[in-house]
Amino acid sequence: MVVALPFRSLTAAAPRVLPAAALLLALSLAAGCNGSGEGGAGEGGESGNSAAAAARNKPGERNPAIGSNGRPGTKVEVLTLAPQDFTIHTTYIGHLLPIERVTLRSEMEGRVERTDFDTGDAVAKGRVLVNISTRQLTLRRDLARSNHKLAEASYRRNVQLIEKELIPAAQLDVSRNERDVAKLNLELAELELRKSQVRSPIAGTVKSKSVRVGEYVSKGQELAEILDLSRLLAVIHVPEKEMRHVAPGKPASVTLDALPDNRFAGRVKTVGVEADLRNRSFEVEVELANIRGELRPGMLARVEIETGAYRQQLLIPRQAVLEREDRRIVFVAEDGRAVERTVETGVSRDGDVQVLSGLEPGQRLIVTGQHQVTPNSRIQVVPGADGSEAEPEP
Repeated sequence: MVVALPFRSLTAAAPRVLPAAALLLALSLAAGCNGSGEGGAGEGGESGNSAAAAARNKPGERNPAIGSNGRPGTKVEVLTLAPQDFTIHTTYIGHLLPIERVTLRSEMEGRVERTDFDTGDAVAKGRVLVNISTRQLTLRRDLARSNHKLAEASYRRNVQLIEKELIPAAQLDVSRNERDVAKLNLELAELELRKSQVRSPIAGTVKSKSVRVGEYVSKGQELAEILDLSRLLAVIHVPEKEMRHVAPGKPASVTLDALPDNRFAGRVKTVGVEADLRNRSFEVEVELANIRGELRPGMLARVEIETGAYRQQLLIPRQAVLEREDRRIVFVAEDGRAVERTVETGVSRDGDVQVLSGLEPGQRLIVTGQHQVTPNSRIQVVPGADGSEAEPEP
């Protein structure tokens, strides 16, 4: 059965059908274009990649950064070697001692009448610290002085009398002898009096006091100990092999565990003339000033002395050196490969070591990754120790 529709209805429906058909047509065309494009790009891409690969990997050539197994070479950091001047400083452990130490002892027997000091006091040179029987000896001195005056007067009077021939010459001789003996007795009395007044022979600080007022002391008994702390000595022991670098007057730098933030300048004062047979070392004294009075005898001291100066030498990081059974080796970067070099090393400084032979200035030493490479293996240099850029791939 055929149903006739009005022409107006068909005309009105057409606008709603056409957009859907157009959308389906557009999707179909897009799918076709994409398929064709992918195919074309795939063929063209494969062709282009093949051409690029062929251009890079020509017959007989290989990318230096790619190993024989097709994997990239080991990444390493390098250091470009250049000669430099440097000094070697050796640190020795020692301790501080006063520049001068004096033990006061009694020169006579007697009772202590007075002590004018105490432990820790600063005393001047010549100051009287102890009086031992001073009053008694003062009286003896005065008596001897009086006798001397009497003998001197008697002698002069006899000289006048002998000129007038009123006395014999023998009497003049006796008076002269009495004068001389009286003079000697006076000098002895003055000497004993001075001994009774114990004075400090140096300017310093009293370390210990061993006597009290009223005690009876004997000859040679210790009275006190005085230290001169204006300067101190850092006493160290230097091995015999290093003695050629140490001489009187040589500068030194001293640090103390008790004052870790300070560094004190000093100079070698004395060098021992005989080695200690137990350890084959020589005693060396380094003198330093105690300006602020903060240094104390007995403090642990670390003395740093220059023991070598070198000009235009190669220094490399100690970690770059690899130990083998009978030699020491390093690796240098050459044409994308790790090349082994046998080296002879010298002195060490901090974390570096001197190279005596085996390397030349300008070579690039592998300092990171050296444990992962083997002789003639492929490497890839990345920015590292000397700020060098990574090697570009050919």
